[in-house]
Amino acid sequence: MLKAVFEGLVYDEEGHRCAVRYLDGVPHYEVQDQGLRFYVPTEDVDRRILGIMREQLLGFENEIADVIAQMLGQDDPFSRAALRTQLRNIDQQWEALFEQGLPPMAKEWMAQAGFRAVINWQGEVVELNQGDEVPEDFLRALGLDGPWGNLGGPDDEAPE
Repeated sequence: MLKAVFEGLVYDEEGHRCAVRYLDGVPHYEVQDQGLRFYVPTEDVDRRILGIMREQLLGFENEIADVIAQMLGQDDPFSRAALRTQLRNIDQQWEALFEQGLPPMAKEWMAQAGFRAVINWQGEVVELNQGDEVPEDFLRALGLDGPWGNLGGPDDEAPE
């Protein structure tokens, strides 16, 4: 059975959170527009959101793979190469995501970070706010300290 990947993170243009309703066993986002309710298959919307995110990742695979490898404690050339390959082919992993959905902790983190997708009654993504920063409690849960943890980042000062 398909799952709504971004359930709880999708809003309509009027600012209402889009509830997920199942019609004939298929999840749909309920979009309100001028007092009317429209039902858009979640898979269509979720694929659009993932496509936008994928486009934004292109060109940054190396940097993202380096950070993920450090977070996982697997900071070696082979692990980074495998991660880069996975990032380049991320759309091939979407089917599993539609079957399993995002873990609740990931959705909670995304919501805390300010992730918000706004769709119109036709299911088109009219706005995608991916948030500004990673919440510190999420980083602490991963064993990292501060906004960039022990990963280093653009705001880190050089040691004196």
